[in-house]
Amino acid sequence: MKKEKDNVLPKMVRKVVKAARGSDHDPLGSYTGTPANDEDGRPTTRTSDEAGYFDLGPLDHGESTRREICLCLEEMGFEIEASHHEVAAGQHEIDFKYTDALHAADNIMTFKLAVKTLAQKNGLHATFMPKPVADAAGSGMHVNMSLFREGKNAFFDAADSRQLSP
Repeated sequence: MKKEKDNVLPKMVRKVVKAARGSDHDPLGSYTGTPANDEDGRPTTRTSDEAGYFDLGPLDHGESTRREICLCLEEMGFEIEASHHEVAAGQHEIDFKYTDALHAADNIMTFKLAVKTLAQKNGLHATFMPKPVADAAGSGMHVNMSLFREGKNAFFDAADSRQLSP
């Protein structure tokens, strides 16, 4: 059984959502995942993938697995905004649409499990390590946060020269 301290992300999100309650703000979140895949079927730092940023097949050997992951996530209710090959070999990015903060935190956990499971099913290994290969571009997890008031972006101000709220 997991202890509460092991569930840091949902705990943090619940705290933010609780703090926003009673105000007129709605916290939203989304996630951009960059798993690094190899083609050995087990953890390794070698990959036969030769693709670079936004490349397609035949260089992108993980393209069909990435497509399968996206289709599976869509079947589970995710709204996929984009997916593409990233800078380093074996590195892929899948972006999904924002939702309420707690649901976004749950989506991250579901996303990671789906990616690892479908990668393994296809003879690949997916890792979410920030820098699995020393001499290659690192992988990142981008958490996009928004704050809305009455259905509008609380940070936007059309009257400001930079369109930012004070």
